[in-house]
Amino acid sequence: MKKQFDTTPLERDFFRYAENIFIQSEDQVDLPICRYISLMNLLFLFDGEFKVNNRKTFWGDKTEKGEYKQKWMKYPFFTPAGQKLTNEQRLECQYHSEQEFLSQYLYISSWTDDLTESYLMWKAYTSGGSGVRIETTLRKLLEVLQSGITGYKIFCGFPSYERSRPKWSQFDKVFLKQDEYRSEREYRIAFVPNDMTAARRQSQCCIEFSEGFIDKVILSPFLSAPDAKSLKEMLKRFNQYVQVIESSVPA
Repeated sequence: MKKQFDTTPLERDFFRYAENIFIQSEDQVDLPICRYISLMNLLFLFDGEFKVNNRKTFWGDKTEKGEYKQKWMKYPFFTPAGQKLTNEQRLECQYHSEQEFLSQYLYISSWTDDLTESYLMWKAYTSGGSGVRIETTLRKLLEVLQSGITGYKIFCGFPSYERSRPKWSQFDKVFLKQDEYRSEREYRIAFVPNDMTAARRQSQCCIEFSEGFIDKVILSPFLSAPDAKSLKEMLKRFNQYVQVIESSVPA
């Protein structure tokens, strides 16, 4: 299959924020966003490294990983003699085939616009007391990305959550999620290589930056009070300008 992904429809429908950055709508620029991450990834951020995961390796949604295929899609030629696939079936075959290909080269950074702490998000995206939640704005994050990455087009927006079949559009290939994930209120930042033929298949890409963009760090609710106090003091030594507070979620 063709080893490229046509971003023209996305570029046409999204607002151009910078030369290589596109936003779903202009009024999202100052959107407050937050993310649940490991303590190790927070230290990487403090050290000027922003790590973005490849969709194949880290995503739980099997459709996005390109692993969801019905039997007639996986074996499209095993049809009764003289019977051809319908146009809808061909489109679905193509859609999931491209999802499987894209999952190897598409890098996703998932955030949420839900500023209320969630016990379920803490449990799903952090491990024990070793996680934190970081808060910033989309504008601050995009300023970091604009100066720190080349070779990618970046698309930012809210996914579409549907139970029905997708429309097989370029938007769906990047921004469609299963309806079961709707409660997470994800805000997605997708990195699409300009040249997928030359792009390396790797589980992460790393973006280096010099200016901090984190406004607040919330410590895990699963930390004991003494550990929370010690960690808070340690993080302030790493970055004295970031507000570090304890979680309001009862563990």
